[in-house]
Parts: sequence; structure tokens; C-alpha cells
Amino acid sequence: MKLIQYFPALEKEGYMDDPVYHLDLKRFEDTTSDFYLVVGDLYNPPKLQQHFDKPVVVLTLEEPNFCTRDLQQDPITGEIRLIGPHADDFNRANKILTLCPYTAASIDNRTPIFFPFNEKYIKTEFEKKFDIIYSGHYHNPLLSDLIKSIHDNGFDYRVINSSNDIYTTNANCSYIEKLDLYAQSRITLCHNLLFVSPQNVPRYKQFLNADKNLAFAHLDSEIMPQIKSRVFEAAFNKSIILCLKDPWNIIEMFFEPETEFIYFENEVDLVEKISYIKNNYGEFEPMIERAYQKAINSYTTQHFYEQYLKNLKF
Repeated sequence: MKLIQYFPALEKEGYMDDPVYHLDLKRFEDTTSDFYLVVGDLYNPPKLQQHFDKPVVVLTLEEPNFCTRDLQQDPITGEIRLIGPHADDFNRANKILTLCPYTAASIDNRTPIFFPFNEKYIKTEFEKKFDIIYSGHYHNPLLSDLIKSIHDNGFDYRVINSSNDIYTTNANCSYIEKLDLYAQSRITLCHNLLFVSPQNVPRYKQFLNADKNLAFAHLDSEIMPQIKSRVFEAAFNKSIILCLKDPWNIIEMFFEPETEFIYFENEVDLVEKISYIKNNYGEFEPMIERAYQKAINSYTTQHFYEQYLKNLKF
């Protein structure tokens, strides 16, 4: 296996501390069959199978995001042709390792995976200081209202992103600093939704086998499911996963509700559950330990290699 990391857009925007840069997949290069593993950029994907002389496997931690096509009709001939950069090029790879189980079920060359966590970052000691943490942006009104409710109710919280707005407590922190903050937080606020711009809804509907892809079932409501790294990072750092319930509940493919994580349904429910957990934290120690054990025994980069790369044949 030869690892090719292809993330020019992330590098251009300064996202060099994205979790994907810490997987350390290069250590497995000499222990698999002969293929290219492309850790791919869906903003501007490489032309797969056009520049490679061996089978191509792509690891994408973004789908169903960017599963779009741009179609244009020639004004003279009437021919419909494909234009612009798009994730459809990934469909030409021999295999796609994707976070989206629904896209995997609708396209033959895809295999659903978990979000791997490098085992070298696993902690064994945890000193909890903060009530709740959220890592990510919250441009959507649903998410911004959740963050505002945490702030307005006086919880001791951490918010990590690159926006540096009024609720952000740790702007542009490193990956290691982020994991340390998870380890210091009793609860992690999680959601697994991707919010779609209205102008992009038709582009998703033109993607390969879109009519069979359950990730697109609520496109007209401008949402799709997308499992986030924060779910796994919380479990690895013994932070209770408090997850927004949604039409898919994709988290249940990885963790068990009520025994390994907790759902909330709206702002009021969120505040009530944070308060209860904070005041009865000892009650949740079995749940915390079960999620931690599930993570360290199932979702490390080593497990990812063993399950998806080690015995891969073409």
C-alpha cells in the first residue's frame, strides 16, 4: 500500500490540525497488498484511475457531503454533460471507504467504516473540570440556539472552532489541545447532521443513485446525516455523549442508546439533561466506562487497519 494524502483545500484554509492528519496510516504501508490509499479531498478530488498504475482505495471522512454532480445542457446540441469538480470522480475508484452507510448501500464500490482514532492518543487519566464541550461550527440556527442555551443557563462550557465568536472559548486550538479539553469535560454535545444550502439540493439529487440513497431522504428539509469525529473523540476521553436525535440516528450504528450515550431532542431537553448529569454525575459512570471500552476495543486506527486494509484484495 502507498499512502497519498490529498487535501489541498484543507491546507489552503489552514485546517492542518484536522483529525485525518493524526491517523498515522503511513505505518501500515508495508503490511498490505499493493494498492494506493488516497485520503481524499472532496472539494477538488484527484482524477482517480487516470494517474495511478495500481488499484485505488479512497478513505473519505466527509460523505455524504459533496456527493453532488453538476449537469449542464449544451445550448446547441442539447447534450447533457458533466461539468466542474465534484465527488462523482470517486465513483471510479476500486473501493471507497466511507463514513456514510447509506451512500455505501447505494453504490457498489463503497464500504461503510467508523471514524478511526489513533490509539497513541488514548488517555487513562481524566480530571473533569467543565460541564460540557462542543467542537465545531454552528452557523445553522438550530445549532446556534443550542449553544446559546448552554451559555444562557450558566453552564461551565468549552466551545472549540476557528470562528472566535462570542461563544467560542478555545479558538484555533490544536488537535492535542482539543483532546485535552474533551478529557476535562463531563459531557460532549453531539449532533450528526449536515445542513445543506438550498441551491445545492438539486446537485445532490443528480448524484449517482441518488434515488436509492437514504442519506438524501430529507434533502427537501435541507438536512443529511453525517457522523462526526466528536462522537468517537468523546467516547475515547470519557466524556458523556449527549446527542441530538434526528431522522436517521446514525450514531446507533456505533454506540448503543441509553447504555453508551444519551439522546436529547430540543433546547429545553438539552438544558434539563445537562443539569441532571451535572448533579448526578456518579450515576453515569457505568455508561462512561462502557462507551470508553467500546471505543478502545473497536474504533482505533489499528482496528481500522485490521478490518479494512490488512486483507484487502483485488
